[in-house]
Amino acid sequence: MKALDLDSIIKTVNDLPSLPHLVVKIMQLTDNPHVTARDINEVLSQDQGLVAKVLRMANSAYYGFSRHISTVTDAVICLGFKTVRSIVMAASVNDLLNRELKGYGLNKGYLWKHSQDTAAAARLIAMQNCPDVDCEVAYTAALLHDIGKIILDAPMRDLYAEVLSTASQNNISFYDAETKVLGFNHALAGSRVVERWNLPAELVESIAFHHTPEQAVLNPKLAALLCFSNALTISLVNDTPTDLPSPPYSLSVIKLLDLDELAAHQIAFEIKDLLTKV
Repeated sequence: MKALDLDSIIKTVNDLPSLPHLVVKIMQLTDNPHVTARDINEVLSQDQGLVAKVLRMANSAYYGFSRHISTVTDAVICLGFKTVRSIVMAASVNDLLNRELKGYGLNKGYLWKHSQDTAAAARLIAMQNCPDVDCEVAYTAALLHDIGKIILDAPMRDLYAEVLSTASQNNISFYDAETKVLGFNHALAGSRVVERWNLPAELVESIAFHHTPEQAVLNPKLAALLCFSNALTISLVNDTPTDLPSPPYSLSVIKLLDLDELAAHQIAFEIKDLLTKV
């Protein structure tokens, strides 16, 4: 079999996702201290389909706001610029992450649900336990952490059985088996995608190393937060595919987050409670 090359795969993927211009504009606006809620509303109103998705997500249990949010201006005032930016990002990648991925044995909707769960978990942990990690950066990074699976779906369709067999025979994780068989993995592929979107370097790095946070240099804690949140959501959600075993979080990951085992267990209970509400 011809050796696979990640750069070649990325070049040949016809639907390699690009970040919508309107989303880029929103990200730029929310970094401007002089921008107003009205400015955000004017830009978003150019795409009523996106507005509908943003409002639906803003009123979802993932954000837990007590009163109904009916307009973009309301969302900005009630939730803040950074949170609205996160919601806009989520709304823009909804269709992309909602597709079936035969190459990873994932039914339609599974990746989107897992990405949302992981993002909500990362945001909560950052808010409560990691004050030096921006909770909205954590949310966006966690939302996009598995986007590389979109890129590798086609080649993985021919290699999925081999990856599973390699994991079983060598008693290693699916991620390690994927790396062994392909020579690279979905984490690296995902980092290439978000790098094309000109997202912050620490976010790109965290996606690249969300299974191996100890390799991160710019922000190991953000990468560790993704690793921990990913492991928790996979282990706590009942409909996890049986052929994708839960990646256990290691003591080294907990230490990178400045947590001990007791704190990690307490967080797991809090995340489980969060996920039962969404």
